Amino acid sequence: MAQYSLDAVQGNEQKHKTYWNRVWEYFNKKTFTSTRNANSPMNRWSTIQLQTNKFVGILASIEMVNPSGVNEQNKIIKAKEAYLKVQAVPFKFDHCWNILRHQPKWLELVAKPQKSQTIRRSTATSSPSTL
Repeated sequence: MAQYSLDAVQGNEQKHKTYWNRVWEYFNKKTFTSTRNANSPMNRWSTIQLQTNKFVGILASIEMVNPSGVNEQNKIIKAKEAYLKVQAVPFKFDHCWNILRHQPKWLELVAKPQKSQTIRRSTATSSPSTL
């Protein structure tokens, strides 16, 4: 997937649907003919991105503490332990994270400060059951 978003000719100028069709075609050529449609890799990417973002957030919080004498590998191990504790399942996208973590496009997204999400309450329209 990264090869298509980093493609110098197509790059990020391609339309959303075009990109995912290219990924789907590549998948079918490299693996096997499948009854899955072009939405399948897009849905899989959503899962990978969500879980990887959670892992990156945990790793970033460990790196911010910057414990003395802890190398990068130990921070990653601590992040995996924390991920398991929070998510109740082990982080299973190491192979994806290892590719993404060095990509400029990914680094830009990770570096952007995230706006905190707040729930806006309107006393006239909300109740505990609707929040």
